[in-house]
Amino acid sequence: MNSDGTRKFIKPGSLENAEAELSRMSVGSTGLRSGDILIGTHKGTKGAVLQVHNDVYPSRNILDRIRPYPELWARFLLKLGEYRFLVK
Repeated sequence: MNSDGTRKFIKPGSLENAEAELSRMSVGSTGLRSGDILIGTHKGTKGAVLQVHNDVYPSRNILDRIRPYPELWARFLLKLGEYRFLVK
């Protein structure tokens, strides 16, 4: 880490990758709270039900794909605010 808390050697990813993360809004970008229940929607997880017993924090790598693009980051924060279960 740099002295200001930013990561060393981080290379911004492509705008396309950042947009894909924004449209996906996966658990990796939102995190989960203990007790939350997930229902699989993708090919490999469709129909699976999982209850989380510990807090799951967002992936820094996923968030770092969006952060370099201020307009996308602002849209991400607005979308995140729409999820009432994340707002305390």
